[in-house]
Amino acid sequence: MNEFVDHTGLTSDVLYHSVYLFDQFLSKENTLLTNLQITGLICVLISSKTLKNITMGSLTIDEIYLETGGLFSKKEMDEMEKKILKTFGSNIKSKINSKYFLKYFIDVLGNKEKLYHLSSYICELSLLSYTIYTRFRPSEIAFSSIILSFYILGKNTIPVELQQFSLIDIKSKKINLLISLLNQIYIKASTIKKSPFSKKKYSKKNRLEVSLIKPPQIFIPTNNEN
Repeated sequence: MNEFVDHTGLTSDVLYHSVYLFDQFLSKENTLLTNLQITGLICVLISSKTLKNITMGSLTIDEIYLETGGLFSKKEMDEMEKKILKTFGSNIKSKINSKYFLKYFIDVLGNKEKLYHLSSYICELSLLSYTIYTRFRPSEIAFSSIILSFYILGKNTIPVELQQFSLIDIKSKKINLLISLLNQIYIKASTIKKSPFSKKKYSKKNRLEVSLIKPPQIFIPTNNEN
């Protein structure tokens, strides 16, 4: 889904919403492995329509058909769209994601372009972890991605204004666990041969090549006395 969203020029809001729909649909419906790809594509389609006022445009089945080279017939995609919509009923709505909070937190810190791109990359990597995606709140994922980014960039001092604005306790065991989980995903993405698409996406110059930054040899967790 990440690669398709990026290829079609849709925003990260569509990506996060698509993953949310995909996970929710799979939790409600038994889906064959052979249908996962078409399910993911149609989740992107539905998300682009749901968020069209934010993203300034949406996809159509005809566009997906052309973009994928006719991988699935228009009839197959239409039937899958109806199935997903029937499963959710009228409950499909815009969902606040970690990127939403990330933008606000970064604004508090001022002009931190490299920090923003690196934190965005880590937030997208979190979508690969079902544990993180389902166990932690979007605000916690955004906050912890920023904290980890500070360490990766060699900055061990966390601005007080970030902690005050987020209202998140950096000393809590829950946040320390989340930072550690995000760090594990970051290290894995940096070392495995078959890297996730997000790594390629954030290795480009317009995102300051942040995915190419090597993880710190020693990760120093925050104080977890609470």
